[in-house]
Amino acid sequence: MRISDAAPVSAGKVTKSNRLFMTLAAGALAVFAASCQKDNVTPGSTQLIDGNTTGVVVSPGSSASFTSFKTFGTLSLNTSGVYSVANFLQGTINNSGNPPHTANSTYYYSFELNDGVGIADSADLQFSGTANADVTVLGSGATLEYAAASFDNVVSGTATPTWTTIASKKIGFNRTDTTNFAINTTTPGWYNYNIRRHVALPLVENGSALTLRVTTKNADVYYVELQDVYSNRTPNAYITPSNYPYLHFRYKVQ
Repeated sequence: MRISDAAPVSAGKVTKSNRLFMTLAAGALAVFAASCQKDNVTPGSTQLIDGNTTGVVVSPGSSASFTSFKTFGTLSLNTSGVYSVANFLQGTINNSGNPPHTANSTYYYSFELNDGVGIADSADLQFSGTANADVTVLGSGATLEYAAASFDNVVSGTATPTWTTIASKKIGFNRTDTTNFAINTTTPGWYNYNIRRHVALPLVENGSALTLRVTTKNADVYYVELQDVYSNRTPNAYITPSNYPYLHFRYKVQ
């Protein structure tokens, strides 16, 4: 099945097959969401452990664990100034049960602190929705744009892509398709969904180039690549994996 890039059919011309497709697609995403039960754990007003407001400081060529309250994962920095976030999760990890974690229903991340935070007012990115894979840019004056260009080429300056603004400032689901990983220009997303296996398929891991340009509420500009939702970027089952939402992404200031 495919989500068409064409303009939506008018209300008076919706066919029976169209209605069936929309029902199936919505149901499939609901199964994806339900396969990993989340507890609405709220960090409250606590933003960083012990009142730390410096976030994560990491030297080029090294990595460090996140320090924010109930925030897990690691941050690494290469010699080109690119930060890579691995296994980002906010919630509780107890190393038992299936899945061995209780994820917050919403994650928050600050570019300024290079760390997770506990409230939206301190964050630049919000991760929510199905598998926490809907990524929203937060703050008055903030913007989100995308380009069909390689992150490496963009940050190295070897590409000068055409940027398209996403008015909603949110990007997530792209289409239900296992072969067409082109960006859906009607509703741009960063991952496809396999309706039979109930698994997310990131565009950048399936031959498609996608880079985001985020302008924060403080007018700082970052290039971002969204990479995966599974722990260690590997689903733990062929059908209906449960080791998510562990977000992976990388970014660099312009």
